[in-house]
Amino acid sequence: RLQLEPLIHEITRKVTKSICAANVFKCWDISERLLLRQSKKLSTTAKTWALSHFQELGAALEDASFEHLKSLLSSKYLNAPESEVFDAVVKWARFHSPTSEQARQLLQQILFRAMDPSFVNETVRAE
Repeated sequence: RLQLEPLIHEITRKVTKSICAANVFKCWDISERLLLRQSKKLSTTAKTWALSHFQELGAALEDASFEHLKSLLSSKYLNAPESEVFDAVVKWARFHSPTSEQARQLLQQILFRAMDPSFVNETVRAE
């Protein structure tokens, strides 16, 4: 008889240890598709990694779903200056072409008052 629980536990443990910018959103997505106890740990680990390494994500943000990006932006644990958050949202939006409602929801998460006024005048207003 095949014992899946220990196998799934070991796979989850190894994947959790290998999360990086290149695979964080794929891991997060897969973990949410699995309806297993271990997938919750993987999902939490992927989100936590993305929050603490937001500035390193770069092109990997293209792999983020709207729900994942919104979840990151709404977290008080997001580790990035607001100007970089804005740049990330703009890049994500160019890649994904969100609906106006999705764009509004993402932009609402950005603390524009925390940005340098020159960044707002030169960059934000240009977008």
